[in-house]
Amino acid sequence: PKWELIFSSEMKDAHFEDEVRAWASFYDALILRTAEEGLVARAAEICDEFGYDTPFINAGDGKGEHPTQTLLDTLALFSGLGLDIERDWRKLSGLSIAFLNDGKNSRTIHSLARVLGSKKLFGMFLIFISYPGFEIPQSLREEFIAEDYDFLEAHELMPADAYYVTRNQSEYGEEAKCFSVTPKVADEYGVKIVMHPFPRSKNGNELPIWLPSKPETHSVSLDKDSRAMYFKQMELGVPVSMALL
Repeated sequence: PKWELIFSSEMKDAHFEDEVRAWASFYDALILRTAEEGLVARAAEICDEFGYDTPFINAGDGKGEHPTQTLLDTLALFSGLGLDIERDWRKLSGLSIAFLNDGKNSRTIHSLARVLGSKKLFGMFLIFISYPGFEIPQSLREEFIAEDYDFLEAHELMPADAYYVTRNQSEYGEEAKCFSVTPKVADEYGVKIVMHPFPRSKNGNELPIWLPSKPETHSVSLDKDSRAMYFKQMELGVPVSMALL
């Protein structure tokens, strides 16, 4: 489906490039979150070409990347593992992280995996766990091979130091089963921390919620478990956004 800004001149068949130059004329910084992959880079390119000095922040572009989320996720990972990001960053090279469910469409996975698996940065061992049809894109797989990333793809749950759980991106018109992470699962696979970029889904139930009025949720949810890092991820969104600006 075509996504449109209700109050944008694009409704009048305007060029996106003209829209961007108009925004750059008014604002000191532009934060773009788009449904189309590569659109933020296209916006920055046109402004560079015509001499605008307005900085751009990519807050997610379709199935592409989500660099701002990656920054706070990396900080949350260090915090959850009890590591100091300035002194202990090399210690990640001996640890593993498993990305669960929608490796195909999740831009948060695409961005974070590039950073955590890079031998120039952290060199973590990456595991991509999904049901068939939701594996990481071939282009990303080839990139990891070319840059000598240590990674593994699987269709079943496996041990890892950290689990990065995602919902299946139903907005792209694809429905699939999700692996559900409960305290029992975390115990079985030796998971130290569990992360999720949110929102979590009701139907997919990839990360069961804890509800006061429903005792049956208490034993299957990690919400009150010390390994749950997803609300810490939310909290870190504020200082990371401030630092970016």
